[in-house]
Amino acid sequence: MKKILLIIVIGLVTLATGFGVQKAVSVLNKSKYIPVAEFSLPDNTGKQRAISEWKDKLRVINFWATWCPPCREELPLFVELQKHYADKNVQILGIAIDDAEPVAEFLKKLPVNYPMLIAGQGGIELAFNLGNFASAIPYTIIVDKENNVVFQHSGEITKVQLQEAIDGLLVQ
Repeated sequence: MKKILLIIVIGLVTLATGFGVQKAVSVLNKSKYIPVAEFSLPDNTGKQRAISEWKDKLRVINFWATWCPPCREELPLFVELQKHYADKNVQILGIAIDDAEPVAEFLKKLPVNYPMLIAGQGGIELAFNLGNFASAIPYTIIVDKENNVVFQHSGEITKVQLQEAIDGLLVQ
């Protein structure tokens, strides 16, 4: 009986996750935009940075952690896209759900060309407030110039998925 119950629970979780994946990549309908409240976090050098610092840009924000393998695998993609979109008024931002020390050690091995903010465990709540209701990482959002989350993706994202989203938002 316990095995059957366990199989049912695993099946339901898998089914629910499957539905979540189907909705994982989405350019949001205007009625579903999530407003972004002002917040600030220290960057990897300790300097306090406010999200409004980049208010005139399309902001691609990636929530990640050093202990998350898919998160680490995505970082070179964000470095590449920062280079590609830098002159198109797009800013990549990383928000580490981690402490400053492991992030600093990690960035020695894989430097990034975009601001890396340190949120610690508070990043989980921040990501939740920005639409990450599954508390999954990596979690990537795009915030428009009107300060709304207009795109969200739970889990590892591909270059094609992210470029399609960015390009679609740039032509609007």
